[in-house]
Amino acid sequence: MRKFNAILIAVLVVQIVLTVLMYHGYGQGNAAATGPWLTLDQSKLGELVISDNQGGSVTLKHDKSGWTVPAKSGFPVDKQRIQGLIGALDGVRPGLPVAVSKDARKRFQVAKDKFQRHLVFKSDQGAVVADLYLGESAGSGRLYARLADQTAIQDLRIPLWRASTDVSDWLDKGYLELTVSQQKQVVLPNVTLTRTDNLWQPEGLPADRLADQDNIQALLDRLRTLRWDSLDGKQAAVQLPAKATFEMTVTPKDGKPLVYHFYQQPAPAQSQDKSKDKSKTDKESTKPAWWVTRSDGDFVFTVSDERVAPLMQADKASLSKAKPANSKDDGKTTGGQAGKAATSGH
Repeated sequence: MRKFNAILIAVLVVQIVLTVLMYHGYGQGNAAATGPWLTLDQSKLGELVISDNQGGSVTLKHDKSGWTVPAKSGFPVDKQRIQGLIGALDGVRPGLPVAVSKDARKRFQVAKDKFQRHLVFKSDQGAVVADLYLGESAGSGRLYARLADQTAIQDLRIPLWRASTDVSDWLDKGYLELTVSQQKQVVLPNVTLTRTDNLWQPEGLPADRLADQDNIQALLDRLRTLRWDSLDGKQAAVQLPAKATFEMTVTPKDGKPLVYHFYQQPAPAQSQDKSKDKSKTDKESTKPAWWVTRSDGDFVFTVSDERVAPLMQADKASLSKAKPANSKDDGKTTGGQAGKAATSGH
């Protein structure tokens, strides 16, 4: 009987020890139970370095003007992308840790030598303000994560793509786009559009023609979605022609005019290899692209002919139509719905 009691006491002691160790481990990394797991003040951040398990990495810098990519001559970072990452981490309040052991770190891929992503945030003074690991998937849109100085492994709502190490994913693809509703005039080679009474009008229309608001809106939409295909570097590194093929000047309601310079690139040489895919016509495959620069920066972009040609070809004829006989219209619209489209704020 005494032997049996001794065994029971031993089992009880083991249970107490395991319980103490378990809760001690939780206590080391469970600040999230009473407060945020991580706090990031973007205004005080100066740098973010993201590394992956293949040796890849990307460095992003931050100052008063915003986030930039040093490896791309300080080109601006996509604001939505960086805000999405910081927003997914800042102030998150996870539940109890998934695990706390050293073995679990490797199993969930949040160890120092085995991880999916390693993120290091630094302040504008260079001090490390956050050091964390993102691991394998914990379910749809979720990852296991661990702060470098804690043992607790958490389950966070953040997809891995938000922490990409591909530098091209961080570049601002909408750099050339315009917020049309903030502009008052667009000067193209063959036509000038001016915003009057919340409607865009081609200047100098003959008395027998009306502004075609549908076509005008389609043209303005091209400016609103003018995206570049590749970032070629700064002007000193690109051999541009001495003179631009054409220019476009955009004047905002407030601020200085912005000038876009378009340089037609030499047409690519036609392939002599008859065995290659001929799904595209020769005309399509040899269409030249365009180099584009802007007066407020030193960067050079390549933009497809499909995006640029409509800007160069737009004229008063294509942006207007004949006025109906006996029309009492003031020349500003071609119809109620079309007029509303032109004031939609694009």
